[in-house]
Amino acid sequence: MTVDTAPVGHVLDADRPVDGQPVAADQPAAHDAIPRYRALAGRALRWSLLALAAAMLVRFMSHGWPEIRASLSLLTVQRMPLFALAVVAETLWVYAMSQVYRSALMAFGGRVRRLTAVRISMAAFTLSRVLPGGGAAGGAVAARELIALGNPAVETILSMLASWWITMTGLAALSVAGIAASVFTDVLPAHHLIVPGIALAIFVGGGVALTLVARSPRSSRRLADVIARAAARFGPQVAASVVDASVGSATRRVRRGGLFAVFGWGMVVWITDATALWLALAAFGWQVEVGVLLVAYGVANMISALPELTPGWLGVLEASVAVTLSTFGVPNGVAVIAVLAYRLVSYWLPTAAGIPAAASVFGGRPLTRWRARRPGHALG
Repeated sequence: MTVDTAPVGHVLDADRPVDGQPVAADQPAAHDAIPRYRALAGRALRWSLLALAAAMLVRFMSHGWPEIRASLSLLTVQRMPLFALAVVAETLWVYAMSQVYRSALMAFGGRVRRLTAVRISMAAFTLSRVLPGGGAAGGAVAARELIALGNPAVETILSMLASWWITMTGLAALSVAGIAASVFTDVLPAHHLIVPGIALAIFVGGGVALTLVARSPRSSRRLADVIARAAARFGPQVAASVVDASVGSATRRVRRGGLFAVFGWGMVVWITDATALWLALAAFGWQVEVGVLLVAYGVANMISALPELTPGWLGVLEASVAVTLSTFGVPNGVAVIAVLAYRLVSYWLPTAAGIPAAASVFGGRPLTRWRARRPGHALG
């Protein structure tokens, strides 16, 4: 989740003097060109990356079209239950993802009911697939809804940042453990541990460093100022609630047991999603070893730690997983069709399921009503 660090209430004014020199009303200010240039460059990069990923998939499909047709014929009535189980696994994934956010919020002292967390999570997931900004946009939607329930803005935003860090750390740990088991049984060579091992070290080290920074009085004040600016977009009530907030105090009050719950739900998220990929491959007649699965799945999903250049890394993830699987001996046709089937149940079906909640948010009708937080008040 990213926050806007522009000063609250700052509006660009073409007539405002710059360095003592007035700017003509019909002449765009120099600082206006920078965000516009970045927006155009970012849009061009996103479309170029999506086109490259699409070209890779087209190449795979063109060279392996006979294999793809043969793979489709493998999805017999006897194997349809495997595909149905993939849908069940992704249903559990949807629920587990909502509980990641809920557990993190509760660890920071907030409250939200389970079903409310599911609705908010589904709306955020769908909007993150259709709005510019991807996961950051979805995270902002989820934060707004959780704050609207009366949860303090600082704790809410910190909980979402913590949930992202913990789940990504869990993915790296899961990949390292699975691949290490395959290395131990001589299924994979040891060099496949390098990338997930580095990722795990970065996530653990970065999390420790950020925790120490947040507890530093000077750094916590700066971080609180950034959060206050971000919270201003949620309304004056929310912005006022973070004026005197202390990030350091919020991090010291965190319940460690709650963070372990976040880690546990995060592991459920990754295991159910990876299981859906394994089931999709099995439905088309190909069973992969767990270590191979985690090389393809884990490394590809670690891309999601980067700012999204396409919504949900659409196209990029499909291409990277299919290419990785093919390098481990999965036929091109099976790799392509199985990955597309997996993305159907992990990307498109959850996006469609979240449309009603997302439409409510996008139409200006929040999923929850503002409720002033009172001592002992059970938030819904």
